[in-house]
Amino acid sequence: MGFALAFQRELEGLGRELKRALHCRIAVHLGEVFFRPGPPLTVEGPPRSQAALLLSLAAPGQILLTKTAFDLARRAMVGSDSGDAQTGGIATGPAWLDHGPYRFDPPGVELEVFEVGEPGRAPLAAPPEAQSSRRPVSTPERQARWTPEADRPVPHRPSWVLEGQLGAPRPTPFWLGRHRKTGERRVFRFALEEHRLPQLRRQLALFQWLKGSLSRPEAFARILDWNFDQPPYTLESGYTEGGKIPDWAETEGGLAAVPWATRLDLVLQTADAMASLHQAGVAHGMVTPDEILVHQKGGETKIRFVDYGLGRLLHTTYREMPQELVGDWKDPPGTVSPRRRRGAEEVALGYLGRSEYRAPELDAGADLSAHTDIYGLGMLLYHLAVGDLTVPFGPFWERRIDDPEVRRVVAAMLDPNPEVRPEDAAAAVELLRQLRPAAQAPAVLEPTESPTDPDPRGSDFETEADDGREPDPPGPGRSRWWWLAALILLAALAWTALRALGDPPPSPVDPQKGPPPVPAASAGPPPASVAGRSATRRS
Repeated sequence: MGFALAFQRELEGLGRELKRALHCRIAVHLGEVFFRPGPPLTVEGPPRSQAALLLSLAAPGQILLTKTAFDLARRAMVGSDSGDAQTGGIATGPAWLDHGPYRFDPPGVELEVFEVGEPGRAPLAAPPEAQSSRRPVSTPERQARWTPEADRPVPHRPSWVLEGQLGAPRPTPFWLGRHRKTGERRVFRFALEEHRLPQLRRQLALFQWLKGSLSRPEAFARILDWNFDQPPYTLESGYTEGGKIPDWAETEGGLAAVPWATRLDLVLQTADAMASLHQAGVAHGMVTPDEILVHQKGGETKIRFVDYGLGRLLHTTYREMPQELVGDWKDPPGTVSPRRRRGAEEVALGYLGRSEYRAPELDAGADLSAHTDIYGLGMLLYHLAVGDLTVPFGPFWERRIDDPEVRRVVAAMLDPNPEVRPEDAAAAVELLRQLRPAAQAPAVLEPTESPTDPDPRGSDFETEADDGREPDPPGPGRSRWWWLAALILLAALAWTALRALGDPPPSPVDPQKGPPPVPAASAGPPPASVAGRSATRRS
């Protein structure tokens, strides 16, 4: 955001030098895209199309943003040199405006439009309606829209007070609420606009449909109450005191401080929960540490998913799901491309998860499946085995895990080819259970000064210090002894070879003639031809 404002200022200064009016239009959106190498370089993904729609509304010199980008930018810039400030009641920083929702036909997308600009430089006015976009009629609820904040009561639930936001900002944010009298805590998921309401309805539909068919229902947060009648719309679910995996790990002193048996059990529980979901015919699509809550039960560490993720129905069970639970969320199979269908799901849910947990086939346009959940499970196993959630997965990742069995399972679950990965989460559970007998943690290899030159001896090489003795210090003296031993060995081999060859058999000696003379210049046994001639020469 600071760059956009600075760019406008510099462009205005350049226009004054050139004595020409120079303006630019800027649209800011937040999402995950992927680049297709060129030339020219191509950017693809749902966020690109939304940013293009937003840019079509902007006037010269105007900066428009979507809600998520607007909220993050304002939170980061308030109080900074570029943020808004008040001096004598007059704003000295940029203005932050909410222009309300706009609907684009086609493709039938509704976006909330916000603007950031400096007074006197930016238009600071609502974009005019165009042929392809229109501004829906604002309702009194939208004009006086409620926004969640800490210590603010939950609308329509006066006994509940918000404590803070859980996880990254998203179009339907999660907030932690506390009951004023009992102190009970619950997770409130808000849909502040009516067009976000189907996301909450879908989670409730999945909960009602799956609660009787899941073999591990306790592994998913239980929905306790909801409000779909008036905004802000809410969905209430249970809360676990440990929080998400990153928060829980921090309270434990870091993942590396957690016993390996506990970390492995967390991955095994996650895989078991996914197996339960796959058996019911649903792919989660968002297996990341931010989606998994941790709590203690009976002295054991347990996991619980915050929701059903993207809740992608597998093709084998699509027709079995009641149509009233599907609603307008899904098109009949074969009516839209997998990429468009997956893009609509991600945009609607505002999925801004960890990119390294996304299976590579999704960027190639493949649909969500059980194999995509297996990839997320493999990445979770890798990070928990290393003991660090921030370690990237890339070339030479094997050097960070010394246990060959753990490396084998990680490689199988993170294979780039989805068909090579375990068939489903149940198969992944069997692989993970094979790691259970190893009670000790997989040794984590620390980076060395020369990471490109690994120890060729391997992890099973037995060093001199293994028997309790101190190894000899390296030095030039020790090197000379090695050279001397090598020379002695070579000399012994040469002597043995000469003895094996032996001298040629001597010629018979005539007692009257005496022994044959030996040539004076001979340095060794003479050739056979020379010896024969010497034997016939008379003395």
